Amino acid sequence: MERRIFFTTDMIGRVVEFGATHPEFFPKDSLGAQTFEGLGTALSKLSGHAIAQLSEENAVRINAKARAEARELYPPLHLPHDDHSRGLDEFNPRL
Repeated sequence: MERRIFFTTDMIGRVVEFGATHPEFFPKDSLGAQTFEGLGTALSKLSGHAIAQLSEENAVRINAKARAEARELYPPLHLPHDDHSRGLDEFNPRL
């Protein structure tokens, strides 16, 4: 996450915390209370999205590492479908 986005998210979190800490300044029917509630909802969605994105990036990294290790450990296998595709190329030469 970029540094600016991190600080912005942190700032929004502190604003939401302020609204939760001082409900006496913001009655439930006021615009301020509704704004704090909306910010809290947006922040929780943003946090969930950030966590999902980070876990996805980590999973991609782990899978790439596992594939690279498997390529080093196991030699390429000769699969029967390779013969079939070679045979089809003989019947349908590329022009």
